[in-house]
Order: sequence, then structure tokens, then C-alpha cells
Amino acid sequence: MGELAEAPDLDLVTADSPLGRALLGRHAGDTVTYRTPEGTTTATVVSLSS
Repeated sequence: MGELAEAPDLDLVTADSPLGRALLGRHAGDTVTYRTPEGTTTATVVSLSS
């Protein structure tokens, strides 16, 4: 089951979101590509915390 945020939080990335899935197993400095409703986009991992 996925995680639900009580209120929209633009800083929160859940493990079941497209970006969250793309970040799994990645490290700082990695670039990830993922799909959004608007199309494919990329992001560079600056840091990760749990």
C-alpha cells in the first residue's frame, strides 16, 4: 500500500510516486529520468534522507 500525505506537501516524495520509484537505489550525483502526466522529465539527486 502507498503512503498518503494529509495535506499537499511539495517537499514530500513518496516511494510510490514516479519520482520516488526513480530514486530507489540512487545516490547523490545520479541523474534520473521519470514519467509525469506532462511527459518525461529528469532530475539530479542532490541528497537523500530517510
